[in-house]
Amino acid sequence: SNLYGVVPYFVGKTIVETPVGLIITFLYGLIVYYIVGLRTEAQYYFIFNLVYVGCAFLAQGMGLLFGCAFNNFNTAMIVTQFSLMPIFLFSGFLINQANMPIWLAWLRFLSPFRYIIEAASRNEFDGVSTSMFEGYNPVTALNLDIGLWNCIIIIFAMGIGYRILACFFLKMLVRKVG
Repeated sequence: SNLYGVVPYFVGKTIVETPVGLIITFLYGLIVYYIVGLRTEAQYYFIFNLVYVGCAFLAQGMGLLFGCAFNNFNTAMIVTQFSLMPIFLFSGFLINQANMPIWLAWLRFLSPFRYIIEAASRNEFDGVSTSMFEGYNPVTALNLDIGLWNCIIIIFAMGIGYRILACFFLKMLVRKVG
């Protein structure tokens, strides 16, 4: 009914949904962290939760982006599913980054999963004696080279970027519909 603009609506929606999303994600992370048996020091727990909240923030932004980019729900779902597979494939988890063809290697920097995997791996395995894992350290085995805090910054920046793009697409969609 054109009572308010797209940007105030989008910002309001984000502000209202963020606290609930943070609380739910934080509580779920609390349960998962201790069930899985990750490092027991408090600093690692809080970094884990920061990465986990960043992952949820990024995923919500990606969902908003795909939802706002298409006016048909089924189209949005299909495009989302087909877009996530290459993003996951180039994360460095299925294909080691050192073995990736050079002409495809640049795609790994577009994958948000890459930064989530590296941040979580570095939080858990950096500074841990490799004798615990019989000489195997996932950080070196997967050639993770960005750094924990750089990954966390990139995760949140990508989440914000996805939200800005989603707002842009929503504005275009509202203009197109009417």
